[in-house]
Amino acid sequence: MKVTIDEIMEKVIWGENVLEVKKNLYKYKKKGELFFEERLSCINQYKKFEIYYYDCPSPVTTVNAFPIPLQEYKCYKTNEENIRFLRSYYELYYQKKAEDALLFSKYKLYVGTDYVWYYKRKI
Repeated sequence: MKVTIDEIMEKVIWGENVLEVKKNLYKYKKKGELFFEERLSCINQYKKFEIYYYDCPSPVTTVNAFPIPLQEYKCYKTNEENIRFLRSYYELYYQKKAEDALLFSKYKLYVGTDYVWYYKRKI
């Protein structure tokens, strides 16, 4: 879902000021419970950015990232096995079939302490 730091502050979700919100967002991203591609140090409080939650996607989420619990993460020897593994977690997270699983080979990896995220980089 797309949010701004300002919107998060209005709801007092993760803090009441910009620094506190960014600190908490960073903490949750480091664990892998949240994922966002933007660097917090560069984002202003009014710029919308896509944020993903490890447990389930928002109904309005752009389908660009999905989590894998760190303890279940594996890297296979063959690309086919890797794609099959990634497809299963993609489909589990989004509850829909991955149309072109070969795209997973172009995904980037973010490793948190509890969750690993695969994501498509923005152009």
